Amino acid sequence: MKLFKIILVLLLVVVGYGLYAFGLFGTPKAKDLGVRFTQADFVSMEQKSGVKHEALSGGGNEIIKYTGSHDVDNSFTSEDFSSFAQYASWKYLPFTNVQIRINKDGTAEASGNMSTSKLADYLMGTGGVTSGEANQIKSYVPISGNPTFYIKVGGSMKENNLEHFAIHKAQIGPVSIPSGFISTYIGRVETYLEDRVDAFPGAYVKSLTLEDGKLKYQGKLPDTEYAVK
Repeated sequence: MKLFKIILVLLLVVVGYGLYAFGLFGTPKAKDLGVRFTQADFVSMEQKSGVKHEALSGGGNEIIKYTGSHDVDNSFTSEDFSSFAQYASWKYLPFTNVQIRINKDGTAEASGNMSTSKLADYLMGTGGVTSGEANQIKSYVPISGNPTFYIKVGGSMKENNLEHFAIHKAQIGPVSIPSGFISTYIGRVETYLEDRVDAFPGAYVKSLTLEDGKLKYQGKLPDTEYAVK
């Protein structure tokens, strides 16, 4: 599969670094990007995106689903996205303490903590891996932790296709991912992301750009997200 080797290597690097860095003795503090937000920012995010967030009821294997579709033409701030990561969280989302900052130079940064015990279920639930591949990931990560992560990216998207996509820096715990490794796998990451966008129910990206410290979006988004809380 397209991203399995990347995920596997990153996780093995973290495990190999040691128990403390992996966050087994508590949750290490993620990099502070200086983004401050409240629940009012999340309300603004819902209003601007037009996407409602509801709890998914009932049994079964489904952990998240989307319904409907509508047009969106709006700009979103760092506070919008950071509040979304905080207040739209759901049971199998592996990321916590997330800050997302959109810079005026056309780049975006994200930091937070990653629960390795939830990662495989998250990827499976969102269609990123099969159940067999998820079990493989779990077998390689027999322990759970909450390492920090940091990533800085740039680029844009048009008609569901990435343009000038770049990963400027990526870090898990105190370990920086070598630029040579990123260069080797950047094409696979790009293909994976485009595949996920194509498969996203009710969504279509006509145009996505990072400008003047905001993300400008034209396209479609689903009406409602239902997730297991």
